[in-house]
Amino acid sequence: SADVVPVILNEIKNVKDGVAILSAALAIDSFKLKVLKDSTAPSTNSDDVKSIDEHASLEMQSGITFANINDVDMEVQNEMIRNWASFGGFASFLITKLLNDEDESSTRFETLNVWLEKLVQVLFVAFHQSLELLQSAGAIEVSIIDEAVRSCTACLFAFNNIISSKNKLCSVLSDEALSTVLSSVMCTILSPWIDKNRALSESSGRDERLSYHMVCNVDDANMIVTQACQFVEQASNLKSGIETDLLIPLLQPFLSIEEETESLVDIDGSVKTSIVASYIRSLTKLTTHDLVDVGTVKSLFDLSVNKLMSVKSSNDIVVSLVDDV
Repeated sequence: SADVVPVILNEIKNVKDGVAILSAALAIDSFKLKVLKDSTAPSTNSDDVKSIDEHASLEMQSGITFANINDVDMEVQNEMIRNWASFGGFASFLITKLLNDEDESSTRFETLNVWLEKLVQVLFVAFHQSLELLQSAGAIEVSIIDEAVRSCTACLFAFNNIISSKNKLCSVLSDEALSTVLSSVMCTILSPWIDKNRALSESSGRDERLSYHMVCNVDDANMIVTQACQFVEQASNLKSGIETDLLIPLLQPFLSIEEETESLVDIDGSVKTSIVASYIRSLTKLTTHDLVDVGTVKSLFDLSVNKLMSVKSSNDIVVSLVDDV
């Protein structure tokens, strides 16, 4: 019957809301469990590991998704901890999609928005905790670095979902918070790949803290760089003032190039090339903004491209990138 269709569609909408909210709740509870376990001194002794699990359970008697932690099997708790970032990324995707299609004055929008705000608070903390690990990669096990990279990637995926709807979700992630994330993305995630002086310093042993890009899994590296570049490009589209923070960091790698030296894009794979391409696209977007001195940006951009073109080994790639933008 035709009368049944609206009822079924409404139920499907409610199911989507439930899945989105449950995913957010699982991400929040799982991350809290992770923080509690991480706060206990690590050990390879099986009895000590069991003690850590029990300690974390005692510290968190209840959560959003469970009334009593003792009702949650320890293996289930460990799976929650291992998958908290996936829960968070999935929840951010679902909630932002639902919010984009919803009237901002509706009760449904308000409810979903509250859950997104709760989730973002956790993601923001997780992002900066993971960055601290990436900045000290040389003193930490590679498996921990890989986990931190995946955590950062999930957080950036969530931030990208939100920033793409910034006008509608302005209360969820403030300009100040975005500026902080942007600075971290440029300095900690992307800079190590294209800052030649830093790479030389690290490889020669003058910096005891190896950058994450020298030790992490290649596939994980590709994923985090992809999300980081997307975040930078989306930030360069915003017209709230935050994009002005991008100008110098975007230009710096190009302006520091010396003629006849190794090119930014004459490197060991597609990762650095994709970063250079992303920087060029972002700089191009900045020239359309009223909040920056367009003449200055264009002049510096032209200078940067000319310097990059002067490196013979990079000509073909650079020509293709410049043509694309």
